[in-house]
Amino acid sequence: MSQRKANHRFCAGRFVIASILSVLIFVSLSSTAPAANQVDFYVPLIDDTLRVGTATSIDVYLENDYILYGMSLGFKIWSPDVAYWRWVDIGGLGATTQCVELIGSSRLGDGSPFNMTGFLVTEYDVDETSPDLIMCGGVGTDGGGLQTGPLEHMYSMHFNPMAVGWPTVRTICIDSVFVPPNGAFVFVDYGGSANAPVTLWPNGGKCYPVGWCRCSPPIWDPDLPTEMTINYGETGSVILSATDMEGSDIIFGDLVLSGGSGVATLDDYGDGTCEISYTPVIDDVGNAITISVKTGDAHHPFEVMYPYVIDVTVEHNPLSLDCGGGYANGATNNQITKTDITVPAEPPFEGLVYSLISGQGEVDPETGEYSWTPGPTDIGLFAVVIGVTDGVYSAQCGFQIEVVDEACCPGDVNFTGDVNVGDAVSLLNYIFKGGPAPRVMNWADANADCSVNVGDVVYLIGYVFRSGPAPQLGCYY
Repeated sequence: MSQRKANHRFCAGRFVIASILSVLIFVSLSSTAPAANQVDFYVPLIDDTLRVGTATSIDVYLENDYILYGMSLGFKIWSPDVAYWRWVDIGGLGATTQCVELIGSSRLGDGSPFNMTGFLVTEYDVDETSPDLIMCGGVGTDGGGLQTGPLEHMYSMHFNPMAVGWPTVRTICIDSVFVPPNGAFVFVDYGGSANAPVTLWPNGGKCYPVGWCRCSPPIWDPDLPTEMTINYGETGSVILSATDMEGSDIIFGDLVLSGGSGVATLDDYGDGTCEISYTPVIDDVGNAITISVKTGDAHHPFEVMYPYVIDVTVEHNPLSLDCGGGYANGATNNQITKTDITVPAEPPFEGLVYSLISGQGEVDPETGEYSWTPGPTDIGLFAVVIGVTDGVYSAQCGFQIEVVDEACCPGDVNFTGDVNVGDAVSLLNYIFKGGPAPRVMNWADANADCSVNVGDVVYLIGYVFRSGPAPQLGCYY
């Protein structure tokens, strides 16, 4: 059964209340309307006892097998032994207490002809010591009435049992009551015929003992942190603890996240401690986030305890971009690449997009790899600036590119500016060990046979150690 609640305020004048109730009260009961309608109520309690200081509700259930165009249900709250209570103002229906709450998902709730304009609450002498009478009812509006349906939770009346003499036993009773001449609940059909519905509760209502709580509520550790700061991309956690004066087992639950879009988790370790963890998302940065958790024991359910609240601050580590080596080099008509442009891995930034801020060439937007093939006139030093963003923060880095003429330096495999044994070693590593490729393949094709292979290594060794022919500008393809 859904318990979703929708509170509605009644703002009509007393003349409206009086006129509607008079229609219900003085309608004749001598007609032949069917009498299969039912009324029942339920008070959710622990061990069937009202506990001092614990908010309680009287949940009213209705069943009707024909459409109701009018009804009036009267309830009396009283004590035979001078107990007393406080009505809980939930901002609901009622001129004084506003303690009556319509259940939005019920037939009386959202969209009902009785809702707001037709369903009225009248209070008589609600001084919380003598019998308090709360009348709930009304007439159908806009040509409709209360649709038929099974026994269903329609509305609740909220009150709080208060302190009484101890150890004398006190009781609070709930009964049906109505003003003469009817003396009972009234249901009215479309034709104006009325009947008293069948009631499922005992004659004379029901009385409940009022008792003190048998144990002290759990107590939070006074030294617990109230704030938690988390860097985006990380998970933050805090350990909470509570004790019970009588030694009952502490339980944690009802974790509620407010203001955040990340994932909050609760681990109850079963020893009076629990761990609250939170993993934020990028949208959490700068938001006001709270996580609350309640505690209880066998005699104190979560709903009667105050929650412990943690304020969460999500920070974003500065986004930085590393261009690796501060330069790159190559020759005209040859592709120059730079693959060491990176964002630090911690924390793991998401949704990164790279771009070329200034300079020649292009950048892969997903990987950040830079590439450029300079033309015949692109000789000299060139500045390049690369940017990256995660949609919230941005960073940049820069480097220089040295470009020489393609015809400059045949045989300079390792791009050092001269030809020596290091070039032969670099070429061997490339051919046999998968080492880095020569920056200018035409320079590595020392024997100009249009292929880079071991023959070029032999050619370079002959040139360096045996005064062989000088390396040629190759034609590698």
